[in-house]
Amino acid sequence: MTRRKPKHDDLVREIRECVANANLVAAVRWDDDMDQYYTAKTGSSPMLTSLDRYAAHMRAARERAARLLDLGPEAADAVAKGLRTQGYWRELLLPYAEKHVDLSCIRDTLELVARREIDPLTSTAAAVLHRDEPPPSS
Repeated sequence: MTRRKPKHDDLVREIRECVANANLVAAVRWDDDMDQYYTAKTGSSPMLTSLDRYAAHMRAARERAARLLDLGPEAADAVAKGLRTQGYWRELLLPYAEKHVDLSCIRDTLELVARREIDPLTSTAAAVLHRDEPPPSS
């Protein structure tokens, strides 16, 4: 028996790839002297080219995340899977989770993330889950 892929899994995968590509571009560091040398020789700055490529990848990731938000509750499974997966790009899906925290798969995913001790989104997930709850009475 094969597992069925969530309906909007492709968008989540594209977001992940965009951010991974941006991180690869950001990993290449240009020394200022080397950048000036190449700029003088070629007429273009590799440092600025890298920054432009990074910005383009992140813009593409944000556009795909916005498309998921526009799809509404029908994309909830894909967003939940994206939030469970490790990676900085998950933060792009948080606006969706905040908007649709009442959906069971989103709530279950946020609860899972909130229980992880070393996950960087632990406190954010907990804040989203508890923001609508009334404060405890004394």
